[in-house]
Amino acid sequence: MILDPFRRHGVRIVALCSFGRSGTSFFMQLLRASGVTVLGRFPFEERTAQVSLLHWLRHALAAAGDESASPGSYGQATFNNALCTCSMLAEAHNYEEVLAVEAKLAEGIAAGARRGNRWLGEKFIGFDLVRMIRAFDVTNVVLPIFLLRDPRDVFLSVRRFNARRGYASFNDTGDDARLFETICRFEEQQIKDQARLRGVLCRYEELTDPDRRDAALRSLLEALSADPSPPAVAAAWKVVDASRAQVGHHITSGEPDDACGDARVPSKAAHAGLFVQQAERLVRLGYSAA
Repeated sequence: MILDPFRRHGVRIVALCSFGRSGTSFFMQLLRASGVTVLGRFPFEERTAQVSLLHWLRHALAAAGDESASPGSYGQATFNNALCTCSMLAEAHNYEEVLAVEAKLAEGIAAGARRGNRWLGEKFIGFDLVRMIRAFDVTNVVLPIFLLRDPRDVFLSVRRFNARRGYASFNDTGDDARLFETICRFEEQQIKDQARLRGVLCRYEELTDPDRRDAALRSLLEALSADPSPPAVAAAWKVVDASRAQVGHHITSGEPDDACGDARVPSKAAHAGLFVQQAERLVRLGYSAA
């Protein structure tokens, strides 16, 4: 199947599953600094393996005589109304060329990666696609990683992002209670799927806390079968810290808490009543309700 080019070359895939505004771009930078191949530039939206898998499914349906499988572009694919794009496949005109692109990528990762650390990292949209891939993944090519962040911070970041962009996104319909409940429910599902799919659970707060980030990164490196030694951890943080200025000025980034002084930006205090309604849920997710 479509993961075979990776399996043959000993390359595995990191599938990052997280709600938008949970620190995914920061996490992808951390993966790249740890020796994982991450395609494209910040905010890292290339989805090569996912687009390839969806084209493989389309090819299988067409071979079975399903006329609903339209040709479409091999540089993009739609799944659950979400558009996945891959510039690497933009020049592919048939299924065989999709396989060739993926095989070439796998060869490059295997040739250039550190010993024992041959990975391709991608952001995934929701849970359905990673569940589907894992269903085909009899040799454990895919490692799902679930990145959690305090739902209150995710909520405020979504609202902040939308204020800057001038339109609603990330499931923000203007109903604050519904948005916050959606975020909490999503994170509950992350924890369930982490156990079900034999994945890794990471918390954004541990990776950004100066006192805890070394231990959190060391655990991540161990999950990637990479070097978890203090020099390796320090080297990875040096790369990530050097790029913080670039990340901070990007449209998807924002000031912490209420520091930007924009009247459109929500504050924790203004939504305290909303947050307390989900206090029990917050505790179950591992966060203090205070």
